[in-house]
Amino acid sequence: MRFAVPRPARPASSIRVARTHVAAIVGATAALLVGLSACSEPASDAPAQAVTYKIVATGENLSQISAVAYYTAPQPGKSSVRANAGTVPLTPVEGKDSALWQTETTVTQGARLEVTGAPASSKTSLSCVVLVDGNEALSATAEPGQPVTCSNQKQSN
Repeated sequence: MRFAVPRPARPASSIRVARTHVAAIVGATAALLVGLSACSEPASDAPAQAVTYKIVATGENLSQISAVAYYTAPQPGKSSVRANAGTVPLTPVEGKDSALWQTETTVTQGARLEVTGAPASSKTSLSCVVLVDGNEALSATAEPGQPVTCSNQKQSN
């Protein structure tokens, strides 16, 4: 026959101490995670620049273009990230047989600049321009029916 030997109950003070240790561990872990996330992408002291991306269409079907994407900085000092705009409407350019899409954003100085788009028709030609702080930095023109890309990054084949 076995008899159970009663164990002494834990004093309330040891439970409080255990909770204090758990709180300290949780706090230290949170501080470590915040520190690691801050290190995941180092901030830069480089200033933000105003960027205007433009795509001009000439030819047929000047109502919209597709596959429009561009790079923008989520905040000053951060690397550029790709913003996918998809299919966008074009605004007719008065007095010309062309239409325009444009957007204004900011990027960190020295970061990636790029805009791309595809025409709605094989008889539509696209050209792009990238203005940085109001000055033309990049431009390109594609063959009719082909997508256009203006980029400060080398294109891989």
